[in-house]
Amino acid sequence: MFSDEGKYLYRVVTDRGAKEVQLSISITAKYKDPITSTWPEKVTEGGPVDLYCNATDGYPAGFIHWFDGSGTNWTMNSEMIKTNKDSNSVKSVALSSKLTFKTINFAFAPFTCIVFNSKYVEDGKSTLQIQSARSN
Repeated sequence: MFSDEGKYLYRVVTDRGAKEVQLSISITAKYKDPITSTWPEKVTEGGPVDLYCNATDGYPAGFIHWFDGSGTNWTMNSEMIKTNKDSNSVKSVALSSKLTFKTINFAFAPFTCIVFNSKYVEDGKSTLQIQSARSN
């Protein structure tokens, strides 16, 4: 799968002589659809909450951005971890993002996490509906 990525040296020999050329092959893989969650699972208006977004099996490393219901980008307030995986020469990257609110305002909901590949092309997104602790 991704094990073919790298530099290759090709040599062509004919009756007119020999020529060597080096080529680079880059491999890309689309991320799986992101999975979102909150902690705590049920949230109190004005209380603290962490929003999570996880996407796996993409390559090379991409990005996660957060948007609220009005389209405001909250990414600068989030933390993202990129985990490189290499299993039997098959490379992939897992992305994990956490957006923390000390006090959440439900008027900003819903929140959407968008996964972008390394060229900032959207690979997937997930909209997170916050569950109120008051609803049963």
